[in-house]
Amino acid sequence: QAHIANGDGHAALRAARAGLIRFQETRNFRMILCMHDVLCQVHSGRGELQEALEHGEKALKLARDLDDKAFEANVLNSCCQVHNRMGNLPKAAMCLAQVAQIQQKLGDLNNEAEAYHWLCDIHLQTLP
Repeated sequence: QAHIANGDGHAALRAARAGLIRFQETRNFRMILCMHDVLCQVHSGRGELQEALEHGEKALKLARDLDDKAFEANVLNSCCQVHNRMGNLPKAAMCLAQVAQIQQKLGDLNNEAEAYHWLCDIHLQTLP
């Protein structure tokens, strides 16, 4: 995160890849999930949107395998941002709708409301 904040995408990518390798070696699936989510964000920040989406999808699968609904919602938000940057507004909206459903099930009204806010924003982008 510090590398991203400093605008050093290359260092951020190196650190995230090193973390992913380390946690794959130790089979720490929760941290592997975190590293894929970070790699999604780093690649997105570097404009490497297909790579970002690939890591987002890996993170999403792990979150679902671990039955971690809160992290699943976080990863869906990351994927939404990538889809939005790719101009794929229907996919971005689908991700946000899932986030809203998850947050509702978790009883997190603030994040549910935020998901609906951004979902409305995406729908407004599609108006002529």
